[in-house]
Amino acid sequence: MHAVRGEREFYQPLHSVLVDGSDPLRVARALRTKLGLDELYVADLDAIERRTGVDPRIGSLARESQVIVDAGSADVASARALLDLAVAGVVVGSETLPDARALTCIRTGLPGVRLIVSLDLRGGRVVTRADDLRDLPPADALARLMGGGLHEAIVLDLDRVGTGEGPDIALVAELHRRFPGLQLLAGGGV
Repeated sequence: MHAVRGEREFYQPLHSVLVDGSDPLRVARALRTKLGLDELYVADLDAIERRTGVDPRIGSLARESQVIVDAGSADVASARALLDLAVAGVVVGSETLPDARALTCIRTGLPGVRLIVSLDLRGGRVVTRADDLRDLPPADALARLMGGGLHEAIVLDLDRVGTGEGPDIALVAELHRRFPGLQLLAGGGV
């Protein structure tokens, strides 16, 4: 889908110069072949918004490339459903967590699994259903989510998605200073 400012109701089918159509598998193959990518980030928006279960095409993508997937995982069972599709990593977004403890439960329930937290933002404010994260500054929310052993985080400001403005570099730099051992992936506006 072509995303614009995280306003999902207005998303349009993807149009790519790499491949005709918007079939996810064809797009993934084209990205891998033409750009030399070996890992892809996939957001299953229907699953994130709880309209459907995990899209089974993710398994096809996982057989083609290493994929890290955000499909609204908020508990061990939903993360395990992705692992059953052979994904390389499960993205757990602040947007879908009921509270910060849920991430700890996933981590302890699935030891050794690559978990990536997504700090979902809108206009620099944390997007979440979790009362214990909602009013925190992004760095403090990330600290609460990272507590105990995660090594990767996505920083994604939905207001920047599809705009070409680029990610919030100042925020990413601040987070890098505060969490020097954390691998940060910046998204939104790229």
